[in-house]
Amino acid sequence: MRYIISYDITDAKRLKEVAKALQNMAWRMQKSVFMAIFTETEFEAARKKLLSLIDQENDSLLFFPICKRCHESTIALGIEEFQTKSEMVMVL
Repeated sequence: MRYIISYDITDAKRLKEVAKALQNMAWRMQKSVFMAIFTETEFEAARKKLLSLIDQENDSLLFFPICKRCHESTIALGIEEFQTKSEMVMVL
């Protein structure tokens, strides 16, 4: 399943940790927005890893499932870096 992952992290140290973790498992689309393709097992591992990095009382981490058809019909205006990557390597 494809996911759009968005975050709002209130602490600079946690922000770096979350961004680094996401860069190892997803494509960066914007500064705090990523896209990933996960199996159910990979999604659960990613969710647990990211949950361990955030402060649940102050930070926000959102996973939006998106179907392949919806992704393929995405309209991007401006810089489209994320569309140039043909493969993704998952490191958890």
